[in-house]
Formats: sequence, C-alpha cells, structure tokens
Amino acid sequence: MTKKGVFICIEGLDGCGKTTQAKLLAKKLRKSHNAVYTAEPSHGKIGTYIRKSYLYGEKRLSIVLEALLFAADRIEHLENEVIPALNEGCLVISDRYVFSSLAYQGAAGLSLDWIEKINEHALKPDLAVFIDVDLETVMDRLKSKKSVMEN
Repeated sequence: MTKKGVFICIEGLDGCGKTTQAKLLAKKLRKSHNAVYTAEPSHGKIGTYIRKSYLYGEKRLSIVLEALLFAADRIEHLENEVIPALNEGCLVISDRYVFSSLAYQGAAGLSLDWIEKINEHALKPDLAVFIDVDLETVMDRLKSKKSVMEN
C-alpha cells in the first residue's frame, strides 16, 4: 500500500484526556492538513458490537475472544476508514490503537507476542503519542465521569 497521508495514534490511561486531545488536534489541523478523527473501537459492525455488548453492556467475554474482536475491528476499521483517508492524503488521528490491546489484554494475562501476532496486519502508525497523567488526576476524572453518568 502506498499512502500519502500521516497516521497518528493517541494512547493513554482511561481518564488521561486522550479523547479530548485527539479531537482538539484533529479540529486544529482539519483545514491545514485535512485531518480526520477516528477512534477504537470503531463505528463499524464489529466495533459497534464491542461497544453495545461488551463495553457498555452486561456481557463479559473471554479475554481471548475480546482480543480477537478488537483485532478484527481494527482491520475492518483500517480497511474501511483509515487507509482510504490516508490514500486521500489525510492526516488520520486515532483515539486508541494496537497499544491499547497490548496494555489491556496483556494486563489480563495474554501473551504480548500473541497479541502482536493477531495484530500483525495492522498498519504501523507514523507517530504514537502516549499522554502521561498522574494517577491521582486520572482517578479524579474517572470518579467525576462515573458520577455524571449515574445522575
């Protein structure tokens, strides 16, 4: 694949501000660099299933199935959104990417080598940014977010 655009992924702990920063960056660069914002899980069929059934639902999946679903969503997302945008010369900013799978599924006990293997067809980003925020700030933000969602 020959691409003309640039692929950036933004990573970090839940509550670190990565979504806010990714959206702000895309908005700031939209006109000058034809930037687009995207996120994982995607809004494709697999990503929608992940969000509805797993992230925001009651259903728990095995960690292996979770890793496979995220890898499948990633490929669908790349093929349907990211790569076409890159081929048009866009700057694509992704809120989460392979590194989140390595962190979450790796922390749950899966082999990092296996997670890398099932994601071997994922496009390598041109730049990966990790937003590092102290744990106290993250915990405060997550508590605040939870209380807003409960009310």
